Amino acid sequence: MRLKKITAWFVLFLCLSVTVACRKVALHQGLDEVEVDEILVLLHENGIEAVKEPEENTQSQVQTWKITVSQELAPQARQILIANNLPVKSFGSFGRLSRKGFDPNTR
Repeated sequence: MRLKKITAWFVLFLCLSVTVACRKVALHQGLDEVEVDEILVLLHENGIEAVKEPEENTQSQVQTWKITVSQELAPQARQILIANNLPVKSFGSFGRLSRKGFDPNTR
């Protein structure tokens, strides 16, 4: 009886550990597809598995995206994005400020 109880607790602990370890967190939200693809490539080049997910927008007809990574890799992923100035700053209809400089032709 005692062995069954210990086994049940061990299985429960194992399931909870796997669930917590596999949690995904959003690094950034509300990105356009160009921004999210730049981030995705950069993270993959640095060995971080990231996922591009569409966001449901009920107020806007423009599709936005989010980037998610595992919770344990989130701090490293954020450091990589900061070091590479991503996501880029957008200035609405004036263009974007990217790693290569200001580009008035992008929005």
